[in-house]
Amino acid sequence: MALSFAKLRQTHGSDVVDEFFALSWAAERARKYEYNMGVKLQARVRGFLIRTQLQKLGGCALLIQRVYRGFKGRLRAMREKARIAHEKKVAEWTRAVVTIQKVWKGYWSRKVKFDYYGRKRYLTDLVAKMKQTRLELEVHEQAQRAALASHQRTFESKLLAKLAGQRHHLMGTRAIPGVMAQAKAPVLMAARRVEAGQEACDA
Repeated sequence: MALSFAKLRQTHGSDVVDEFFALSWAAERARKYEYNMGVKLQARVRGFLIRTQLQKLGGCALLIQRVYRGFKGRLRAMREKARIAHEKKVAEWTRAVVTIQKVWKGYWSRKVKFDYYGRKRYLTDLVAKMKQTRLELEVHEQAQRAALASHQRTFESKLLAKLAGQRHHLMGTRAIPGVMAQAKAPVLMAARRVEAGQEACDA
């Protein structure tokens, strides 16, 4: 380098030196500009590369999000479809159960709870039993009346005999017809009052 510069200096003289220093000074002045241009060029290229990479990454991210959201949407749709199918089955089962209950309750009500023929048989038997009970009560009433009348006649006979024995001086009146018949009524009334007084004392 130095040898070639020396040869150029010998052949051309001071013009070479001046030209060298002028070019060196021009290069020194353009260095900052060239450096800035290089920095800007690198920034533009790197920005372009980064933006391209980010676009690719953004596309990949969008693709991943789209695939994942599609998967989640299909899963949610499957769950919703299963829920709707289950609700339909439950509604169908409910209708079937209600129908079965309605039919069974109607049958049970007609045959057991509101059985017309059963109620008719029950009422017929009840009427027959009531008639039988009424007849038995009438027979019992007649028997009680007969027993009471018999007891009353026995009591009146005994009382009359007792009173007749106590009033022996009136025994001669038996030969007079109608005397005892007329005296019998007040005697019987008195006897009944005596009996009622004895029963009140006993009570």
